[in-house]
Amino acid sequence: MRETLSLFKELLELPSCEQKSIIVLLNKLDLFKEKMGSSRKENFQKFFTEYKGMSIACLLSLVRRRLTRLCSLGPMDWEPCANYIKQQFLGMAQKRSIYVHLVVAIQTDNVKLIWQDIRNVLIKQIIESTMPVM
Repeated sequence: MRETLSLFKELLELPSCEQKSIIVLLNKLDLFKEKMGSSRKENFQKFFTEYKGMSIACLLSLVRRRLTRLCSLGPMDWEPCANYIKQQFLGMAQKRSIYVHLVVAIQTDNVKLIWQDIRNVLIKQIIESTMPVM
């Protein structure tokens, strides 16, 4: 993952990628959940030593979603870790739109969300290209 983040940073620095919207697909979420279910935050911290755990905002969001679904508050170590990785990509945005999706590529709901983002990117580009420069 470190290598992927480094490569992504290099990609963002290319002149041809300036001011371009980017969609990042973090595939194999099902395997990530499985691995994080059998391990703990400490194992994740071996790879991301600066990871300190769930932020307050993430915790509130997680509790809100679970209460809305009336789910139990059982362990879900994968979610804060996945959110941390997602934030690593979003943190490199630098005045551009970056959409990050945690996906299982064979699930159609994921693909629908991705197409919504692609549509939004295209609409934004059309609007920007037709607006007069001031």
